[in-house]
Amino acid sequence: MFMRSLDRYLAEGRQLTREALDGGGPVAAIRRWLETVAEMATEPPYRGCFAVNCAVELAPHDSEVRQCLETHDRQVRRLFSDLVRHGQEAGALRDGDPSLYARQLSVFINGLQVEGKKGLPRAEAKRLVDLFMQTLTA
Repeated sequence: MFMRSLDRYLAEGRQLTREALDGGGPVAAIRRWLETVAEMATEPPYRGCFAVNCAVELAPHDSEVRQCLETHDRQVRRLFSDLVRHGQEAGALRDGDPSLYARQLSVFINGLQVEGKKGLPRAEAKRLVDLFMQTLTA
């Protein structure tokens, strides 16, 4: 039952990510998604993302959870990578390996969620999103 719950949560999360990244051009889509995550992570009381919580607490010791999360992460990074590639082709995002930028996005998003559990102030989260976007934009 736990794994079914995790699978469902991840599928819903991928769908939300797809919807958030759809439309408005790559830069606007990435910013919109990062701002959404920053808002969620700073809305008290923030209990954290189920996937991030599982990654931190269970993945090091449970291969089934780890595999499930790795599969999910690859799918989400593919969405990010495609978006970055389109942004690079349009000249709106810096040149470089889209898969590395996708990993950077994932790491930043996970970090926002972990920091949110520790009480990251919303204003600071928004400034971090602005700073992060400067690293991506051309």
